[in-house]
Amino acid sequence: MDIVSRRYSSALFDVSKEEGKIEIVLEQLNLLEKLLNENQSICKILEHPNVSSIEKQQMIDEIFSDILDSSIMSLLKLLVEKERIDYIKGIIENYKDFYMNYCNMVKAYVTSANELDDGQKRKLSLKLTKLLNKTVAIEYTIDDSLLGGLLIRVEDQIIDTTIKGKLESLKAELLYDAI
Repeated sequence: MDIVSRRYSSALFDVSKEEGKIEIVLEQLNLLEKLLNENQSICKILEHPNVSSIEKQQMIDEIFSDILDSSIMSLLKLLVEKERIDYIKGIIENYKDFYMNYCNMVKAYVTSANELDDGQKRKLSLKLTKLLNKTVAIEYTIDDSLLGGLLIRVEDQIIDTTIKGKLESLKAELLYDAI
């Protein structure tokens, strides 16, 4: 994680915690992220070196003042003033990480060869929750090249129970033994 983004998001998280607005700020950051992703022109203007800081701050007021909390507005203006607005997406991601950690939650990415049914998803969620001792939010994807099994990524851990992974391990072991 980028240290600059992390510092800004940490400060924002601390302020929102003190003010009892952690969830409100999270919802609004999600909205801001959506707006920035859907309107790339806003990002281009905010990041453009030929647009003055004052003009950028006025634009922030015009676009966001009715929909964003004052702490997020202050952050956006500060980022513009310090010429660090390009860090906003990293700040949003880091804030989400702080929120997940605060709520004793973790995000897991599960890749399978086939779609898992609701029972399998529920069972996997319970196992991961028990294993990690945290509430787990799972994002599922399908990759038919795996042949079977699951590839689970949680933070910096990878659990590979796929047939493809086992075949690759076996191949590596056989090649090593041949040497």
